[in-house]
Amino acid sequence: MATIEDHNEAVLSSLEPGDQVEFKGPHFNHWAVYIGDGFVIHLTSADGQSSSKTDKAIIRQDKIGDAANNRKMTKNNGKGEKYGLRPFSKSEIVERAKSQLGRKGYNLIARNCEHFVSWCCYDFEISDQVKEWTEIVAEMIANWIEERRNLEGL
Repeated sequence: MATIEDHNEAVLSSLEPGDQVEFKGPHFNHWAVYIGDGFVIHLTSADGQSSSKTDKAIIRQDKIGDAANNRKMTKNNGKGEKYGLRPFSKSEIVERAKSQLGRKGYNLIARNCEHFVSWCCYDFEISDQVKEWTEIVAEMIANWIEERRNLEGL
């Protein structure tokens, strides 16, 4: 059976600079732009590992293995097709990512790692994860309101 490391090595061998890399997590996935030579640029905590230090998040360059942090990674360049967005050239994507190195700031809803990668590729900040979670929460609230109305006979 292939290990996560074996899987990630196979993915790494298929990457080209400018590709979007998604690292599968238990609750949220992490995103980065592959820039070549085994490195990515991503929005992450200052230490590059902790997701709990988001108040100190920064766009930084790291080895792809460090960014993976034992998570399975995939090449995911599909957002453009999904939303009808035309990506920049791969070299422009890398340059856009590099232009943001050192930028600080994080917001789960409006400025997370997926937003950053989307901006680098399409000049459009979108996070499918936020969209999906927002839809789930909205549905839960709508169901709660409906249950309250039924209980109160409205």
